[in-house]
Amino acid sequence: NDEVLDETDNCPLISNTNQADNDNDGIGNVCDDTPGEPISATLTVTKVVNGGTKSVSDFPLFVSATPVSSGVATTFSAGTYTVSETNQDNYTAVISGDCSSTGIVILETGQSRSCTITNTFTAPQNNNNSGGGSGGGGGGGGTPPSPTLVIIESSIAYSNITENGMTITWDTNLPASSYIVYSLASASDQLDNLDNSGTPPTYGYQFSTPELDINPKTTSHTATLTGMTPNTPYHFRLVSRGSLAFSNEYKMTFGEITQTPVSNPTPIPTPTGGSNNQGVGTSGLGQQVAGGSTVVEDILEENTGSNEGEETSDEIQSTNAIQTAALSEAGGQGFIDWLSANWWWLLLLLILIALIAYYYWREQNKGKK
Repeated sequence: NDEVLDETDNCPLISNTNQADNDNDGIGNVCDDTPGEPISATLTVTKVVNGGTKSVSDFPLFVSATPVSSGVATTFSAGTYTVSETNQDNYTAVISGDCSSTGIVILETGQSRSCTITNTFTAPQNNNNSGGGSGGGGGGGGTPPSPTLVIIESSIAYSNITENGMTITWDTNLPASSYIVYSLASASDQLDNLDNSGTPPTYGYQFSTPELDINPKTTSHTATLTGMTPNTPYHFRLVSRGSLAFSNEYKMTFGEITQTPVSNPTPIPTPTGGSNNQGVGTSGLGQQVAGGSTVVEDILEENTGSNEGEETSDEIQSTNAIQTAALSEAGGQGFIDWLSANWWWLLLLLILIALIAYYYWREQNKGKK
């Protein structure tokens, strides 16, 4: 009388509406002499694609930061999770099942939950308007290209700086997720956007922070570096994933050190696996970010052609001009300071000169008389 067919009932002789089976041995708890305790919960995320040329494999699925496969039950500890995917252009996603419309699902011990993400293709508008003129045919319109996700370098800011960590904020032009990849400066790691190892992917670096703002995504990002070793240099990039964008590479050192501007830092070569879509860093000067304790430097990402440490003629001329101006200014100020301190000596000297002149004049007049 539990309204479950005997063919599928894990305890057909006893009413067992919820079909609970803590130890997953196929025997319902009410019939099992050793039902055991539930170890965890399971969640199945299923992808459905309607229309277009994309398939299920074109939409990577995630439960929080964990990648999952469509239609496969995955084991998780009890807790609250966010189901999300990597979006594709011209597809609209709708989340249903045990998840909320924003992908939130609560897993309790022993439960099995399921969520479905349905992506429906919408053909882009094609404005092929023919044009022309007496001098020749005009061009036709077309579908404008989709905007490219970009990290806005000028928005990057640092806060909550300690000897072993700090918080970094930045903005993007489109909604995306937020995290940081980083390595010890002594490592030979380089950006490789084909390297999907790690959760989230580290793209050729040694470490990463947890990925935040997966669903919903945001244009204002925050990520925190912790557990860094003081007085040890690191390289890092900011990462935002909607499509995929990286910041320039920066160098940071935590701890009590002094700022040393770098006039010609060693360039970091562009990796074979892909280039930074942000372009080339333009500042090689150390940036003091707080309290004299942590230095962050922007590293040039392509070789400008000059050797490290070699000054150009323009740099030399500029340096000479600055030094000449500084000496002139220092000399003028020094004379004024000396004059202020020794004016009475000058007054005595002028009086002495005047007396000598008067004596000389009087002696000359005596001879004429």
